[in-house]
Amino acid sequence: MHTHQFRGVTVYVDGHLHLFSGVSSASPETPGHTHIIAGETTTTDGHSHGFSIVTQPPTYVDEARYKHYHYYTGNTYTVRNHFHGMESTTFVLGE
Repeated sequence: MHTHQFRGVTVYVDGHLHLFSGVSSASPETPGHTHIIAGETTTTDGHSHGFSIVTQPPTYVDEARYKHYHYYTGNTYTVRNHFHGMESTTFVLGE
């Protein structure tokens, strides 16, 4: 089992943006595995947003197919009648 760190900045919406970071759910070392990244953004403009996104399968960066990262894209939960887009990659496992 392994996890990945992640961090990023949401899309700018309604005059502001939010930061986010955390550690993904644990997943086994199997081909095509995914992770869940979930948490709460920073508080900006008096509020924060929760999020829960499933990553895409791994993109390997070595011939042994061990070191890899995951791309993810999704949205925060709606708060105060708006949400923010989120898109990035996890950090590379083993780096």
